[in-house]
Amino acid sequence: MNFLEKNKFIVKHTNVDYLKHDIELLKSKQPGSSLIVRAVKSISFNKKRIAEETLLTLLDHFSPEEILENRTQDLSTKGNEVKQTIPEESGIEKMKKAGNNLLSKIGIQQSKKKGKKKKNFRK
Repeated sequence: MNFLEKNKFIVKHTNVDYLKHDIELLKSKQPGSSLIVRAVKSISFNKKRIAEETLLTLLDHFSPEEILENRTQDLSTKGNEVKQTIPEESGIEKMKKAGNNLLSKIGIQQSKKKGKKKKNFRK
């Protein structure tokens, strides 16, 4: 498949909704790919770019038909459950929520950090 054909396929089929499926397919051929790590750490405005790069990489290893078939096939029917590749929130956000939940359960309100006020010696 030449570059123009790949590019045409990528433009037509890039969709962040299928990024999880595409990353799982990529893991089967390149489990140590830096693209997988970047997809997990990506934030919303990077996902389209990651999806495009993932498709480009997949086209080096799979036919377009195999990629599209993988997208339509339910991952849970493959015989094993696949953990979600792209977390909905980061670990820091989860820790903050857990801390806030714990504080609210024991009845303590978290105080907001206030900056020190500068004393004005001029009157």
